Formats: sequence, structure tokens, C-alpha cells
Amino acid sequence: LLLEEVLVMCEKAMDSSIKITLDISIHKMMVLADPIAFKQHIFELVMNAKAALLRKREHDSHAMQVDEHIEITLKQNDSEHAEIIVRDNGQGMLDATLQHCLDPFFTTEPVGKGTGLGLSSAMAYIQQLGGTLDVDSRWGEFTEIRMNLPLLSEAGESALSKGRILLVDDDSDLRQSIEEVLHYHGYEVFSAKDGQEALDFW
Repeated sequence: LLLEEVLVMCEKAMDSSIKITLDISIHKMMVLADPIAFKQHIFELVMNAKAALLRKREHDSHAMQVDEHIEITLKQNDSEHAEIIVRDNGQGMLDATLQHCLDPFFTTEPVGKGTGLGLSSAMAYIQQLGGTLDVDSRWGEFTEIRMNLPLLSEAGESALSKGRILLVDDDSDLRQSIEEVLHYHGYEVFSAKDGQEALDFW
């Protein structure tokens, strides 16, 4: 759900000719992270990808003839880790830039246009969560950022739960909205469309 919210944020800020897609192989994966900070870091990585595409367009008159795209992928690497990939087919990085792109305050932007903290702060945040961030890039072709994050075990999910709630409502849209709010606030929710289905839980 968080990545779907990020996608909506990015679509609003995206250049109309750039296509952005989200590929989620498994929907129920939980990591221990602050949702606001998590979304902000992914959003900034996507905005970096957008900037790379615009730079390629500025320097290559044929770039507009190629589909400009940014791909966000979420998949489960193994039983204990999720992987988030942000990939674009923009300008890419020279080898010298790639070697230093994760250094704090390193930037190739003109003075006043970049702080050089985007990738380094994202890496620091991912490391705080117990994960890793790696960058691969080829000049004129692509940049790919891979983030590996530890998944919460079922025991960990239960430990974070504030309690269990049985939610009963025959309006599926309303039921789903309430369920999402309760999940966000740390409750484990059992959802039922009527009294009989609710009794089946017990």
C-alpha cells in the first residue's frame, strides 16, 4: 500500500511524457519503518530518476524518440528480505560519478540546484532499518537503485499489534477503508461482511 501511495505522489509530479510503473509480486510484505519517512525517501529517488531522464533529453535530441520510463519493483528475495528497485532509462552515470554517488554532499548539479544528500540520506535511512542500498548505472543507458530490507516475522508483526479488532460491515468500500486505518494504527483486523461471517472467525 505504501508504494501505491508513492506512485500516486510521483504521478502528480511527473513529466507527462515519462511513464512510471509499479510492479508488486507479493502484496503482503511488512517491514518496520516510519511510513512518512519511507514514502519520502522513495519519492525522492523517483524524482532523481525523473531528473536523469530530463537531462538525457536535454543532451540527446533523439532521446524523445525512446520511451522514457521509471520502474518501481517490489519483490521478495527470500523468506527474510524484501527488495525494492527503482530503475530509469535516463542519462546514467559515468564510472567516476558512480564511485562517489553515495558520498554525502556529492552532486553533479550546479551550485544551488542540489544538496548531494538524496542518495546518501536514502542509504543511511535504509541502513537504519537494517537493510542495504546499492546503485548500478551505465552512462547513457540506465540507473538502478536496489534496496534490500528485512521483513517482519509473524512474531514481529504480532508484537507490534496493539490488539485485535473484528470489523463487521456490509459496505465493502467502507469496510476496506476502516480496515486500512486500523492497520495503520497498529491493530490486527479481522474483517467480515455480515454477522454469520463474523461468527465464523470464532
